[in-house]
Amino acid sequence: MNKVTVETLTQKIPSSWQGLLGAMATKQHNLMSGEMWFQEMHQSRYGTMLSWADLTDAFCAEEPVLENDQLTFVPRLLCFAVGLQRSLVSFLHLHQSDLPQVVLHTFLDTMRKTKIKDSWVETILQMFDHNIIYKANKSDVKTLAFWQEQKYTFSTENATFSSDLCCRLQACRPDSSPWQTRMEQTNVSRTTVTPGESTQQHMGEGVIKIDSDVVLCPMEVDVTPEELSGKITADSDAEDQTAVSPPEQVHYTQRPQTVVEMLDTELKDEAQRLKEIWHNGGECSGIPAEVYIFNKISSVQIQAICNLLDLPGLSEDSVATACQHMMQMSPEISYSHCTEFVRRCILPKLKSLCQNASRILVVTLTSLTQKFPKQTIDGALVPCLIAEEMGIPQADLVCRILKEALSAEHKEYFTRRLLESTFEWSEPVIAVIQTLTDTKTDMNSTTLTLLVSSLEKGSLQMAKSLKFGKAVLGIISKYGKQMNEDSLVTMARIVDCHKSFMRKAAQTALKRLVT
Repeated sequence: MNKVTVETLTQKIPSSWQGLLGAMATKQHNLMSGEMWFQEMHQSRYGTMLSWADLTDAFCAEEPVLENDQLTFVPRLLCFAVGLQRSLVSFLHLHQSDLPQVVLHTFLDTMRKTKIKDSWVETILQMFDHNIIYKANKSDVKTLAFWQEQKYTFSTENATFSSDLCCRLQACRPDSSPWQTRMEQTNVSRTTVTPGESTQQHMGEGVIKIDSDVVLCPMEVDVTPEELSGKITADSDAEDQTAVSPPEQVHYTQRPQTVVEMLDTELKDEAQRLKEIWHNGGECSGIPAEVYIFNKISSVQIQAICNLLDLPGLSEDSVATACQHMMQMSPEISYSHCTEFVRRCILPKLKSLCQNASRILVVTLTSLTQKFPKQTIDGALVPCLIAEEMGIPQADLVCRILKEALSAEHKEYFTRRLLESTFEWSEPVIAVIQTLTDTKTDMNSTTLTLLVSSLEKGSLQMAKSLKFGKAVLGIISKYGKQMNEDSLVTMARIVDCHKSFMRKAAQTALKRLVT
């Protein structure tokens, strides 16, 4: 395969993700460096929400390479050095739960079609698929079969060891296991220590003194048989014991601190004063010094601060005051902290709506969205739409915000974030999609693919919905010319299973695009 420089390939990656490759492109292709970069971007007040779809699309794009004097095309990810490939795939696997299912499946489908030479990269991709199958209750038999075509073959030495181990396990009797035999050979001391009894008198070989202020946690590493002599096992009644189980692997560590305990006294006092100001309906004209506590804390402490402030318990007037203080901060609150504040303060108010939102809530949300558009989208607008409490009042408020507070760029961002989430199609959701279409929201190819895929998932459930048919017709009319062949085929399937009178108009619009 011909050599392509990292710099050339990096230029073809979205600019928002290029820092990840820069952090990883060291001699060791350090995964930890990339993760530190990601966390820094996520917590920085100047950062932005990174699109996983943009990253995987860039990795899946084909690059021409010469292999054995023949021109072939391979995914861009596989053009990087092997070490960097491993780090990048490991990074994606680390954040597998953050990737939307549509994006993840598209990435894996592309990788399956390509011969992967590095066994490490192939193994990580297998782990992707096994996790997906496990979550789907092993329904995707084809995916599992794809990665299981080549089974592991034991070497001569390992085959002998494996056969010997199997024979030993099969020969085990309930009262005599290899573990018990091994323990007898190593002369492990087995001592009973009653509660309150001093452990010092039992301090013989194989017994470890346990302090009262430590807790036992499972180990994450293997323990050699020689180390078993250092374990503590409680002696049970020998007459009732029918089998000896392997001693549980434990190690000793101090009790971890809770989130609130991570706050020092000064921060707690400052949070308490701010809580009193907000809950007592403080003035919006000036900004109290306690508000700047949000610039002093870490991403872990923000949760504890929000708990101490009792943000869900604020009245709508107090919410307006708190949001006004947030918007007046200089320097501004960080991206992640602002998103968490919106999620704790605004989202509960949206979920609890049973009728049209009050004027003060509408004004507060509109101002906050204009000041922090992406943070409000991620913290309140999208979570509100995918929540179980989603209804007509929530949809009406979101539609109003889309029309009055969001620019074209941020409406496209809202659309992508919504489609990357998991939600149930309903009349209120259709109203939001219709609003996006009516306001002529710009959509790139990735967002359009997500939209078509989401429409197909809801097509059977909403087959008789007139509003769904109207939304499908609007999408075809507005974005049909931007759709690729696969998306048009999918739209045809959606229209064919629709049962309202909008079906005929949609079929006619599709035929115009094809011809």
